[in-house]
Amino acid sequence: MAEHPYIVPAFANEINRGWLIGQMLIGYGEIEFELAMVIQAAYDRDGLMALRSMFRVRSESARIDVADAILQHRMPELGLSAEYETTLDAIQFCKQVRNTYSHSHWSLDGDELRFYNYEETAKLREPKISIEFKYVDTSLLIRQLAYFNYTRYCLLHLQWRLGDSSGKKNAAQQPWPKPMQKPKLYNRKKRHEFPTPTEES
Repeated sequence: MAEHPYIVPAFANEINRGWLIGQMLIGYGEIEFELAMVIQAAYDRDGLMALRSMFRVRSESARIDVADAILQHRMPELGLSAEYETTLDAIQFCKQVRNTYSHSHWSLDGDELRFYNYEETAKLREPKISIEFKYVDTSLLIRQLAYFNYTRYCLLHLQWRLGDSSGKKNAAQQPWPKPMQKPKLYNRKKRHEFPTPTEES
C-alpha cells in the first residue's frame, strides 16, 4: 500500500477539513431520507408509494421537485406552510453545497484549501485556460456542516408535527430549531490564467 493512501493529495494532511467536507457529502443522503420520511408521515398509508416515487428519479434536484410536488398542497392543509417553505429552502442550499463539493477538484495554496470546477472552465470560449479557485477555511466548513444539521432538525420537526396531527406519535418530539443564517459557499475566490503553448515557447 502507498505511504499516503489518499485519492486527493490535497487531503493527505487535511484530516480535519477533509472530515468536515466528508460529513456533508455523506450527510446529504440522510437529509434526503428524512425528507422521504416527511412524505410518509404526511400521507400515512399512501406514504410508501410517495416515498418510492421520490427515489425512482436519479438527480438530487429531481428528487426535491418530486417531493415538493407531493407535499406542497398537503402542508397548508396541516397548517405547516411556513415551516415547510423554510425547510425546503434549507434543503436547496444543502444540495448546492453537496453538488459543489462533489463535482470539484481540490488543491492547496500554501496552507489554504481551495477547490475549482473544471467543467466550468471547459465551457469557456477563451484561448487561455482560466480557472477560478474558491477558498474555504475550517470555520466556514463548520458553519456549513451546522447548517446541514439545522436542516435535518427542521425535517425531524415536520415529522413530529405530522405524527402529532394524525394521532400517531411515532417520531420523537423535536422543537423547531433556532433560525440559522445560511453560511457562504466559500471565503474568497481567485482566478488564475495558465499560459498558452505559444506563450510558453
